[in-house]
Amino acid sequence: MQVLAKQYGVILILGGATRSQSVNNGLKWALTHSPLGVLVHDGARPFVSLDLIQRMMADPHLPMAIPGLPVSDTIKVVDGHRVVRTLPRESLRAIQTPQYIRADVAHRLVASTMDATDEAGVAEQLGVTVTVLEGERPNLKVTWPGDWPGDG
Repeated sequence: MQVLAKQYGVILILGGATRSQSVNNGLKWALTHSPLGVLVHDGARPFVSLDLIQRMMADPHLPMAIPGLPVSDTIKVVDGHRVVRTLPRESLRAIQTPQYIRADVAHRLVASTMDATDEAGVAEQLGVTVTVLEGERPNLKVTWPGDWPGDG
């Protein structure tokens, strides 16, 4: 795997064709350099705080720790345009990054051929306990036009 840049304590690794492949490239590199654990952060979240990073790594005994926020919207499961059911928002969390993965779990993720929208999804499929810690509202994901503060 190719290291693209290494400056200011940040290492950029050449990505893959998919998010999962890119994360796998990063995990493989990190596991050769970090015997304890790995943080995976989504570049679409430019406002992550040092406090959030530190809280994700605060308990190295957790197999996996992810930040999440309670959702305020009502979430519906739909089939086409037909509502199938409404999910109870009290039990829902909008998950963010960075996601902490203990090294032994990260090795299992790298070896897995499973795919998910985030690393916690793969860990869940592998039967790993994933702990949700309080996220931060400023740690928003910039995905759609208008997501950037002051844009749109």
